[in-house]
Amino acid sequence: MRVMQVVKELRHGGAETVALDIMSEGAVREHEQAVVSAPGEWSARFPGRHYPMGRTSLKPQDILAAARRIRAAVRAFRPDVVHAHSPGTVVAAAVALGPLRPVPLLTTAHGGYSTGQLSRQGRLYSALKVPVVSCGPGVTTALTAAGYAPLRTINNGIPVSGQAEDGDRDLVREFDLPAGRGTVIAVGRVDPVKNQEQLLRAAALLPGVNVLICGDGAARPGLEELTDSLGLRGRVRFLGMRTDVASLIRHSDAQVLTSRMEGLPMALLEGMAEGGIVVATDVLGTRELVEHERNGLLVPLGDVATLASALDRALTDGQLRQTLSAGALRTAADYSLQAMTEAYWDLYAELG
Repeated sequence: MRVMQVVKELRHGGAETVALDIMSEGAVREHEQAVVSAPGEWSARFPGRHYPMGRTSLKPQDILAAARRIRAAVRAFRPDVVHAHSPGTVVAAAVALGPLRPVPLLTTAHGGYSTGQLSRQGRLYSALKVPVVSCGPGVTTALTAAGYAPLRTINNGIPVSGQAEDGDRDLVREFDLPAGRGTVIAVGRVDPVKNQEQLLRAAALLPGVNVLICGDGAARPGLEELTDSLGLRGRVRFLGMRTDVASLIRHSDAQVLTSRMEGLPMALLEGMAEGGIVVATDVLGTRELVEHERNGLLVPLGDVATLASALDRALTDGQLRQTLSAGALRTAADYSLQAMTEAYWDLYAELG
């Protein structure tokens, strides 16, 4: 089978990770594969043929430029199925294939910045007559409420066989942090939707708690200024993009996700697969994954004091930590990478 993925950019990200995992499974199955994308730091990791494309957006000039690239790639590769992974790439692929659409086209709704944005995505995909796969139950709920039922829900997946051990890594010493009550980590792009501000303000209420922020983005300068104004400079480290995220999560005392909304948070799942302690905001996409006091702790969005209290419990209550760790491992087992990739390849076979 010949399958073409269309991705905005070959870099670290949730949609890109899903596309890479699907293609890795396709390589094992010895399918012919191609990816159309702007290059990025992950380019060498993607198997199959690569066809260049500029960065996409919903601006008409970007759509038309991307459509020309996709059309040329389709003619050269002759896929059985085209799978696009963002609204811009879906529109460009639909334009490239034309109204008769000789090749089946589908997309995955990987989440968004708000339920309103997901509703708009649903309306767009409906107008384009493109079948949609939801990445998790929260996204399915949002799309269905907007009147657009996904073709299928395929939960994002992670390896559940356990990560390789990497010794007793001392994050306090490694990042020159003060010894104290514990170190918590937040993984994800540094963006207003990820709401790291709530974590920093909670940390200001918890003397002795260190914070690692792993990721990068446009909100970083503002968060660094907030860190200084809260008197946290010595206890907070902005790590930028890392290749050792799993190890950092494994050696932190808790993982925090303060997003305003999620699709299905891969970084949180990765932490749960390690039996990690997770504290997250009670929002769409996360509440479907985290059960309060069973496999993690949920706190209201924007409630700094409650987040500080939850972090204090997560770091100091030994019995609670045991309960949450065991629950996290059970939950992660339901989101296997193998199940996700097999479901996508089964769907490709149906469509192609």
